[in-house]
Amino acid sequence: MNQRSKFLVSVVFAVVLLPIGAVAASAAPNVCVSVNGVEVYQSGSAVCDSDIGSRAVSVGEDSGASSADGDNNTAVAVGNDSGAIATDGDNTAVVIGEVSGAIAEDGNGNTAIVVGDDSSADTGNSGDNTLIVIGDQQGFSFLLQTGCTVVLVSGELYGSCP
Repeated sequence: MNQRSKFLVSVVFAVVLLPIGAVAASAAPNVCVSVNGVEVYQSGSAVCDSDIGSRAVSVGEDSGASSADGDNNTAVAVGNDSGAIATDGDNTAVVIGEVSGAIAEDGNGNTAIVVGDDSSADTGNSGDNTLIVIGDQQGFSFLLQTGCTVVLVSGELYGSCP
């Protein structure tokens, strides 16, 4: 992952995880936190699971986050009926929005970020891909590409694959 992608992911995590900490601390409904294979907090209909070395957080009614089958996976879903899956490597999936999903799996170094409602991002079956989807009712996925960095903003596609 290049420096620009790492910076963007760091900013997203700062914006997402700080409010999540406050929500969990206030015992809000529909929150789930799993770290290193241990569900450390769960309330309401939010679900989560993680393996050793990984973490998953979900906030929202019927939201879900899963980080498994790899090392250092992170899955964060914030929004009702949304889900994030980071598996099979060192991958990151983040969703901020209602009825949205992000999948980063089947490779190492994949990052899928969704900010918007009814939207999706899937990094596909290779590695070192960064996919960011911003806007409502947007979606994009990679199939077998490796080393791609793509941003989809309200229907406009930016970035490339080597």
